Amino acid sequence: MKARIYRSTVAIVLASLLVFSLILSAGLYFVFARSFQAQLHSELSLLSAAMNRSPEPDEVFSLWAEQSGSFRLTLIAPDGTVLADTGADAAQMENHAARSEIASALETGFGASHRQSATLDEMTFYLAQRLDDGRVLRLAGAQRSVFSVLAGALLCLAVAVPPTLLASSALSGHTTRSILRPIDALNLDRPADNEIYDEFTPLLLRLSAQNRRIESQMQELERRQREFVAITENMSEGLVILNARGEILMMNRSARSIFRAGEADYTGQYMLSLHRSTELMDVIRSAESGEASSELMRMGGRVLQLIASPVVENGETQGILLLIPDVTERVEAERNRREFSANVSHELKTPLTSILGYAELMQSVLVPPEDTARFAGQIHDAAQRLLQLVEDIIHLSRLDEAAPVEIESVDLARLAQSVCERLQPRAEAAGLTFRTDLTPATVQGSAQMIDELLTNLIDNAIKYNRPNGDVTVAVAPTAVGARLSVRDTGIGIAPEHREKIFERFYRVDKSHSRAIGGTGLGLSIVKHIAAFHHAPISLQSEPGVGTEIAVEFAEG
Repeated sequence: MKARIYRSTVAIVLASLLVFSLILSAGLYFVFARSFQAQLHSELSLLSAAMNRSPEPDEVFSLWAEQSGSFRLTLIAPDGTVLADTGADAAQMENHAARSEIASALETGFGASHRQSATLDEMTFYLAQRLDDGRVLRLAGAQRSVFSVLAGALLCLAVAVPPTLLASSALSGHTTRSILRPIDALNLDRPADNEIYDEFTPLLLRLSAQNRRIESQMQELERRQREFVAITENMSEGLVILNARGEILMMNRSARSIFRAGEADYTGQYMLSLHRSTELMDVIRSAESGEASSELMRMGGRVLQLIASPVVENGETQGILLLIPDVTERVEAERNRREFSANVSHELKTPLTSILGYAELMQSVLVPPEDTARFAGQIHDAAQRLLQLVEDIIHLSRLDEAAPVEIESVDLARLAQSVCERLQPRAEAAGLTFRTDLTPATVQGSAQMIDELLTNLIDNAIKYNRPNGDVTVAVAPTAVGARLSVRDTGIGIAPEHREKIFERFYRVDKSHSRAIGGTGLGLSIVKHIAAFHHAPISLQSEPGVGTEIAVEFAEG
């Protein structure tokens, strides 16, 4: 801007000089022309008067011709013949009767004309005066043209330009600095507080209003950005925003954890450089082509769902939103559901097959009458097993639905003693010894559900024990509630089975389980009841030595 103002100022000075020279040249030309014509008239009047009064007019002509200077004097006869001329040989000159100034002088006594000389670039003025004896005296003078005057002025201008240019340059620099100094000192953050030229007031007022709007918009954008960051950073799902080329624009905390990105800044890097997998490549490529897609990806023992959605504007993909929820539980639940359905079908089919087999044998004539009672007993046992299985499945379904249950204070030691007394005959029939270590402790919960939990744990301890073994039931207060444990001296559980024994229908030894009539749902029911009471379950077991299962209840 400074250079522009400086150049403009210098150009204005030079243009002003040129225009001034043109105007001055034209003015001088017209002034000189009028002065020249007046002088020419005066000289001709004096000469004419002198020749009219002189007894020897030709002597006057000859005398003036010797000192005529720049004027040319011509004497012409009434018939147009040139009698004498101060600038040429009269004998060689043509007849001047046709010249306009001569013709006018012969007719009216005075004539004037002017003609431009193309070769000399001069304007020649002719004045003719008729003398008393009829002859015509003509006076001619050449005046320089306006272009000649202008050329002289331009020569003067060329001499004057360098010092003028230097002076204007210095003045322009000073003027430019003076003009821009207040502008350079403007405080654009607070335009209304500036003291500057009055012409800038409307602009500064608009800037001040615009600054207020921008500040308000920036505050709103910052608020929205904080909200966006707060929402995305607290999402359990991973969220990655990519541009149309697949470069990372934003990645939330969950996504960083999924891809083990830490706190490094991956903005501007390609997503596939952070993690390369076929599923991730497929969803990103689909989104880049404008199509939403979803894939499952296994990573670090988890199952992640990759959901890529394109951001499309005017028919072109401008970006990609990549949402990554952890669906491990959902996939596991679906797997468990399929396994549960398969197991239920299998478990229901086994007793039903026995019932149908024995019923068909009894229906035929091949069964001796003495075997009928035995077959009927087998049918009864299979039906009992089937009924128990159905009841356990229904009970598990109710536990899954979390139906309302009455919560009360439960004396855990008394309840454990009651269950032990109820199952004592079964233990004795199996050749087992019951041992109890019951210290009074009260917990909050459902007495019916805790009774069922105890029954299943003690029933398992009896079923999977060895002959002449022990079953020990203990209740002891803890700092936060009470600990219930059931320990046996049975077959134990191998380490690879310990995490799965609480799954539905899972059996460590399927042949042994079927022989003793288990449904495979007892520990699943125990797990649900413990979860309902927010009571952690712990398991200690050693194959061939025995197993202890403990449940920690909160204080009542």
